[in-house]
Amino acid sequence: MRTCYLHLGMPKTGSTSIQTAFAGYRDRGLVYPRFRTPHHGGTLRARFSDSTANMPKHRVDALGTEEVQKRARAETAAFDRAMKTDKNVVLSCEWIVESLSAGEVAEMFAFFKESFDRLVVIAYVRPLASLVDSQFQQRVRMGKRSFSVPPPPYRGFFAPILANVAREDLQLVRFDRADLAGGDVVVDFARRVGAGEVPKLESEVNESLSAEAVGAIFAFNKYGGYLLPPRERARSLLMMRKTLKDVGEIKFGLGQELIEAHLATHADEVAWMEDQAGFDVKGVIKPAPDPIRSEADLLRMAERYATRRARRMRSRINAGAAL
Repeated sequence: MRTCYLHLGMPKTGSTSIQTAFAGYRDRGLVYPRFRTPHHGGTLRARFSDSTANMPKHRVDALGTEEVQKRARAETAAFDRAMKTDKNVVLSCEWIVESLSAGEVAEMFAFFKESFDRLVVIAYVRPLASLVDSQFQQRVRMGKRSFSVPPPPYRGFFAPILANVAREDLQLVRFDRADLAGGDVVVDFARRVGAGEVPKLESEVNESLSAEAVGAIFAFNKYGGYLLPPRERARSLLMMRKTLKDVGEIKFGLGQELIEAHLATHADEVAWMEDQAGFDVKGVIKPAPDPIRSEADLLRMAERYATRRARRMRSRINAGAAL
């Protein structure tokens, strides 16, 4: 009896850690296929959709339509080969449901149901009180220049899954240390897919940035980044994220009043998700030591980073002059 374990996020629930740890994993009964990246979203999109139509325009412009289509064909062929194994298969991505049309989503799920004896979909659900900080950071990292908290993605993300997967084949797991086996998402996931051993991360995967780093990127977005061509802006943001990943001393966190207002605004969305999951999705607000309550607060963090950097540069210049 062959089972396909399809991990579908949700975003900001340790998916990168799962994908990095399981990359190339194989034991006597289970395989995590090797594709172009450990994140299988691109491969699934290539297999079940028109990859060119669903790819951001600047990326198509960078590669060219012919190259995009060539890569899509190669990914599709690799996927079809991987599905012929006699082992159980693990696939992992976050955004595939949002990248496909309703018909393509149905086609994807139908393929797995027909190709395997059983399809098990695993999705971690992050309570909104803790999700809000990560969502805000993600928007800034992707170039947003308005101080706003995005709405929770629960209904839009999970409704297409619930429409295509029997409830007994869907594992919704609260993304909270108290609910994860061993308090760790990789350990928890390994147990759910029946891995012979828990794969180890070579290095810690931590996408969270400090308040100073988020402020610096936000200032870039607000005061100049948006003027750059899309490719150059994307490249600059990537460079900033890498440069700032270990910079800063203050843990990023939005103000409690801001989060409370956000929870109240989206109470219906939270209630809908709780009905589907059967557990609390509101979560508990953990006060930040130096909370961000407004755009001005975030820009002050950027100023703090710039001031500290300027001081270090002056110290180096003065030290060089002394020599």
